Amino acid sequence: MYRVEGLGKKYTGKNGIKWALKDVSFVLPATGLYGIEGRSGSGKSTLLNLLSGMESPSEGKIFFHGQDITKWKEKEKEDYRNFVCVFVFQHFHLEEEETALRNVMLPLEIRGDETAEKQAKALFDQYHLSYLESKLVKVLSGGEKQRVALLRALIGNPHVLFADEPTGALDHQNEALVMNALKELSKTKLVLLVSHNQRLLETYADGVLTLEAGKVAASTLPKEERKERTLVAKPERKKKSAWKWRIVKRNAKRNWTKNTLAFLSGLFGYAALLCSFGFYHGSQTTLETEKTNSFGYLCASFSKQEEFTLEHSPMKLVRSTCPSIEESEAALAGVPGIRIANDYSYFLPNYTAYSLNGYPKEPTNFVPVWDLSGNDRGRSFLKEGVMPKGMTFEACLVNEEYVKQCDASPLGKRIHFEREVTLSEGEATQELLFSYDWTIVGIVKEFSFLASPKIYYSYQALETVMKETELPSFGEGVTVSSYVKHGAADSPYTSYARWLFGEDEKAMEALFRWGDAAETSNSSYVVQSSAHMVNTSFASLTHAFALSLLPFLGITVLGVAFTEGAIAYHSFLQRRKEAAILSALGARKADLEWIYEAEPLGVNLLSALGALLISYPLSWFLSHLFAKKLGLSSLVSIPYLSAFGIPFLPIVTLFLFALCLTFFGVALPLHIANRKNLCEELREE
Repeated sequence: MYRVEGLGKKYTGKNGIKWALKDVSFVLPATGLYGIEGRSGSGKSTLLNLLSGMESPSEGKIFFHGQDITKWKEKEKEDYRNFVCVFVFQHFHLEEEETALRNVMLPLEIRGDETAEKQAKALFDQYHLSYLESKLVKVLSGGEKQRVALLRALIGNPHVLFADEPTGALDHQNEALVMNALKELSKTKLVLLVSHNQRLLETYADGVLTLEAGKVAASTLPKEERKERTLVAKPERKKKSAWKWRIVKRNAKRNWTKNTLAFLSGLFGYAALLCSFGFYHGSQTTLETEKTNSFGYLCASFSKQEEFTLEHSPMKLVRSTCPSIEESEAALAGVPGIRIANDYSYFLPNYTAYSLNGYPKEPTNFVPVWDLSGNDRGRSFLKEGVMPKGMTFEACLVNEEYVKQCDASPLGKRIHFEREVTLSEGEATQELLFSYDWTIVGIVKEFSFLASPKIYYSYQALETVMKETELPSFGEGVTVSSYVKHGAADSPYTSYARWLFGEDEKAMEALFRWGDAAETSNSSYVVQSSAHMVNTSFASLTHAFALSLLPFLGITVLGVAFTEGAIAYHSFLQRRKEAAILSALGARKADLEWIYEAEPLGVNLLSALGALLISYPLSWFLSHLFAKKLGLSSLVSIPYLSAFGIPFLPIVTLFLFALCLTFFGVALPLHIANRKNLCEELREE
């Protein structure tokens, strides 16, 4: 059935080109159970992926019944995966939110076979697994999932069954059940098994191909190709869309919250487009450009807050406590790139008086940054002076707002302040005197909106000082750092918070999204950042400013496109694994594009229609509001019937924009994503 000649597969990585397979040749008959063994990285799974058409070789040929599958077009490979060969994966690759029956039906549904449900139920009966039919896959055990995956592989009556470590996640009992089933199938089909378990191969395999470093080290496979007359039916698909609509409806139901958000976003976004034509996008673009333009952007505080209602009073008290390092790590486990650190504000206050070259100064903001050199930002903040090199506690930076309050350039001047603190624990007390002296070596430029004078210093250097400052009254080896790290949650010495430092700006954006979500869900965890507060305030101001200058606004398209497209594309990204499973089962790329475009397209068109319905009363209200505030009448007037001499231009443009949004936000990324290696998609959890 198979003849492989000089097969090779190479990958290009950080260390250059690596050959996963090189000069592999063998033949396989139409029936029997044959194994592929070898150490990890020897090329076993790569060989299976090449034979199944999920990857293309770098060299060599693969003949299936005399046809070179490496020369097939994508549609031929899709039919090959749907009608001829199937995969039983180690990690099952089932649709977790669907029933076992729906999973088994899927290959036939992709073909358009109307008897899919009938055949699936018969298969469950045949293998005495009817009790699993109505169960959701996510509640099944590993053994049950593997048997469901086996039924899904068998329902299409394939000629070839590829099994990649099918027993790797099973106990001995389920392992025997699966292997006996595969052995029985090998009497009428070709079963090709990848396994590390040499015992299984010795027990069940009719022959074994041993790979070592991508090459054939040993083989007990047949030496010559047999002249077999196995008939392979010509693939015939029926154009049935019921299964696609089912997936679209299911995804729409799963994404109800996001679709509602997308609808409302589109509704108000399109209404804003009809009312403003431009400045909204300009303001959003400014925000996107400037929101990270703060030297202290990578720093935030993290605490737990609890509200207490005062009896007979509308006021509330908020009690802040410091979460432990372990609790903080658990809470922020889903936010990568965040460093959790001690807050030493009790010892070096965030807002305190100081002296500059011996002259007392009013209190100013002191802001810690992880890397005072700015190398972790990938941009230049320096306006004047130099950026400190390395971790230093001898130098600091100031921003432009700080310079404005000085009579002359502060470069080269010395900042000094002292702080006496007394720590107590039980009967033990410890008095400390902290004296800080820094030289201002540079001035940084930042986003000027709501900017305040700031002095930036190295947190890593401060941490070193705190680790070296011992507290002998509290025990041997106790330092300020260890004392704060393990201090009580409600101790003032912990400053009731932890510092969070992002490795880069993307990490902080993810942190702020997490903090906003925590606030929305009334979580007790609170993320606070002056930079994020400024960004939020600026977003509100620019939005209001855009609405007040509607005649001068004209380019909101990209802003709305980004919002709507990001939501729609994010929904697709969550289903990329699902799309890869469908593709592995032989679904057409056109079908996948249809499935994942229909939902956002419907949401976008409904949003556009809703915007048309609400835009007239909205424009009327805004016009009267601005007329009252500014004395300008008809400031917001939407020319529905004609614009620039073209009839119905705003209406037609709105719906065309909704269509383009779907294309650029979903269809185009999906098309690009479909070019990604199918095996890589399946490996992504």
